[in-house]
Amino acid sequence: MQNNNKTPNEKTEKKISPVRIIVCLTVICVAVAALLGAVDHATRATIADNERNEKQNAIKSIFGDGVATELISEEGAKEEVYVILRDGRVYGYCAEVAPKGFGGDIVMMVGVDHTGSVCGVNIVSMSETPGLGSRTNTPAFLDQFKGKSGELAVGTNVDAVSGATISSRAVTGGVNEALSLGVDLAALAAERNTTVWNGEAPQTETEPVTETEPTTESAEPAVTEADTRVEDAITYADAHFSAQPGAADAPTQIAIELHTDTDAYITETEEPPKDGAGNYIFPPEETETEVNA
Repeated sequence: MQNNNKTPNEKTEKKISPVRIIVCLTVICVAVAALLGAVDHATRATIADNERNEKQNAIKSIFGDGVATELISEEGAKEEVYVILRDGRVYGYCAEVAPKGFGGDIVMMVGVDHTGSVCGVNIVSMSETPGLGSRTNTPAFLDQFKGKSGELAVGTNVDAVSGATISSRAVTGGVNEALSLGVDLAALAAERNTTVWNGEAPQTETEPVTETEPTTESAEPAVTEADTRVEDAITYADAHFSAQPGAADAPTQIAIELHTDTDAYITETEEPPKDGAGNYIFPPEETETEVNA
């Protein structure tokens, strides 16, 4: 007689089929892929912004803060190239290159000025050996490229980092790659209706300065005709003079207050005779006939 008694493990093995395992694994893979896709979609813009900021910071470290950049290379090109503008004129260009080093790609930015010489190198990322190849990312090594042009070679016009020859040659090769791009700065300037930088800042037109006479608080007030009426002064002098006792005996000086800041003085030496009505009597004027006679 056959024994139908089976262990629990034997019963479980028969219940799980290969089809069921495949379906479960497929569902898990789809879920993980969907999750990764969602994370990538959510962080893609942030990653792109961070990379863009790293490149802009690298360019500013080479050319300074007072420059503007414009991407001129086509999308998907091997090297990203930016034209550099200073004061509205084409100053040079900056190229992103990625030479192969000992530990992987060395992503670096190389700046070239309007004379075709290197004006700076900035390494964005690298995976070189710490303490050896990583020493190529120091000012002691990178500053030696400034002002150089033409073909560069380790041992000829570039000093390698001790113990990191491969990394030194990789960085030098990246600089040569940037120098050999053949960017036509004159054509770029013509497209932007400007000129190539010549080492001098542009002159701006200034309006001529017109000189004005300085004004002082102690300026004298304007005197009007009404303030200097001679008739008023004479009338006042006659009335004051006639009231002075013994006026005919000696000259008299009379101070008259006018409507100005100036004191006026009238000096009288001899009073003409008067008639009964109080009018002055003047002697008759001599005519030319009487003088001739």
